[in-house]
Amino acid sequence: MKYFTIEPRDPLFVRDGRPMNPGPGAARSLSFPLPLTLAGLVRSRLGCDPTGLFCGNPQQLLSEIGVVGPLLCKLDVGNRVEDVFVAAPRDLVWFDTGTNKLGHRLCPLESAEISDVKTDIPHGLGLVGFAEAPGPAKATHGAAFWPLEAFMGWLEHPTPTRLPVAGPELQRETRVHVAIDPAKGTAAQGMLFSTEALRFENRKERYALLGGFSDDRGRTMADDVVNLGGERRVSYMRATEIAWPPPLPKSIRRLSPGDLARIVLLSPAIFPEGSLPKEVAGATVVAAVVPRPEVVSGWDLARKRPKESRRMVAPGAVYWVRIPPQEGWVNDVWMKSVCPAEQDQDRRDGFGIAALGVA
Repeated sequence: MKYFTIEPRDPLFVRDGRPMNPGPGAARSLSFPLPLTLAGLVRSRLGCDPTGLFCGNPQQLLSEIGVVGPLLCKLDVGNRVEDVFVAAPRDLVWFDTGTNKLGHRLCPLESAEISDVKTDIPHGLGLVGFAEAPGPAKATHGAAFWPLEAFMGWLEHPTPTRLPVAGPELQRETRVHVAIDPAKGTAAQGMLFSTEALRFENRKERYALLGGFSDDRGRTMADDVVNLGGERRVSYMRATEIAWPPPLPKSIRRLSPGDLARIVLLSPAIFPEGSLPKEVAGATVVAAVVPRPEVVSGWDLARKRPKESRRMVAPGAVYWVRIPPQEGWVNDVWMKSVCPAEQDQDRRDGFGIAALGVA
């Protein structure tokens, strides 16, 4: 796997699917790029000749190149990866007590606690509740991204102590544009529109996207200036050396068949059964914490038509599963795609990358 960073020079504009028509109103960016955005960039560049002209076979590129990412990372002054961040897991809820913020862990409830409860949760999934009652406090927002070190600690020891209440935040920047009259080459009267995009740098820190790709033919990419997202805005793409994925912790390696474990998504996942599948990576799902679904579509370059819209499970979703009697299952899941095997293209596109934690 070859890893690289993409540092947007301008605010990154990744369309959210809403129509962008002339006139007033803002075209908003997604909160974070999807795996398909990164996969499209990588395959497009690997399919270009030395002059930058695309001459590759789209179907071959889809089948030969697998992509991982993007993740958020922080760069140092030498453009090296200083820290990696992942989406905050959804099995921790922050509460505002008025003087500070306290985190409370979610976990599957025992059947005795919910004997009189009726729900519409499908195929007998259990309910999820707080391990300890939060008390008289109001739920609030925590960090959207966690440093990898804090995340690894949460996988091994799910106790809400020393966890990041605040973390890196990508600022949204709004720019106002004007439509150009193609006949006159001047501004069209009254045709203003605005775009809202993500800024990856501030006065103190520089953030970037971290990704990787594997190629059956051993292709390589040189450091270069690339166009990522909408409006052909410029980003810097650089190869990087990074020890990824992180090694499997001992406490998680000791998990055995029949144990309860957590699967935490690092990238969006697509399951045929929707957000609450009966099984994930061959393990029976006992309970789940799933945020509001996200939708993915795009343009099919090979077929020259729009892709069908599909619902995804957002990063940070947590599935409690019963480990199956399968040799090497823990290693097969750790930092790999948990999308079903029949969705081979989704796996190569970087969907469903997951981590494993103790319950």
